[in-house]
Amino acid sequence: MAAGHADQATPGWLSDPALFHALPVPQTRIDPVHIPWVDLAESMTAAIATRFGAAPTVQVHYSGTAELFAWESNLLQLPPSKVKPDVGFARQISLMIPSAQETNSPDPVSALDPEPGTALFPVLAARSVTCCPDIEAELTGLHQTPLARRLFESSDWQRHGEAQPLRQGSLTGRACQWRFQPTGKFLLVEEFFLADLSSSA
Repeated sequence: MAAGHADQATPGWLSDPALFHALPVPQTRIDPVHIPWVDLAESMTAAIATRFGAAPTVQVHYSGTAELFAWESNLLQLPPSKVKPDVGFARQISLMIPSAQETNSPDPVSALDPEPGTALFPVLAARSVTCCPDIEAELTGLHQTPLARRLFESSDWQRHGEAQPLRQGSLTGRACQWRFQPTGKFLLVEEFFLADLSSSA
C-alpha cells in the first residue's frame, strides 16, 4: 500500500471473515441513490477515481480461507453441500483515497502514491471469494493492485449475469459474478459502499 494512514475506521469483518454476514436483497430494499452504483457495468475503481478526483489505493485486510454463505456458493455455481458450509478463499480489501483536501488534482493518477503521512479514508469495502485454486493464485498475486485492473483489462475474465444487491448491516453493496475463461470457474466480487456516492456513477 502507498504511504499514508487511515483516519476512518473500516468494517471489522474486513479483517475477520467470521463477522461477515451479508445477504442478498431485492433492489427495492436499497436506497435509490445506490442503484446506479449497484448497476454499474464499468470498473468500480475507475468510477470512484472519477467521483472523488483521486485514484484509490488498495489496503488488503485479509487473504485466506473463509466459510461461504449458501448464496455465495450458489453464485459461484458450486454443487449443493448437505453437510457443512463450503470453504473457499477470500481476499478482503478496502479502497482508500486521500482526504478531501488532497483530492483537488485534475489528474487522479497523481494520487496513486500519497506523500508519507497523508490521511486516507475508506470509500469501498470488498470481498472476493472463489473455490478455484487458479483464481486464488490470481488474487494472491495482486498484492496492492486493484482487482478491477485485471478483470477489465484481461480477456481471461468475463462478467456473468447481473449484479445482486446486498446488505451488510447498515451498508449497501452488490455481488458480481466473473467467469475465469481458462478454467470456466467463477469469482464472486462483493463491494460495499462506505462513503457518500451520491454523485451519479
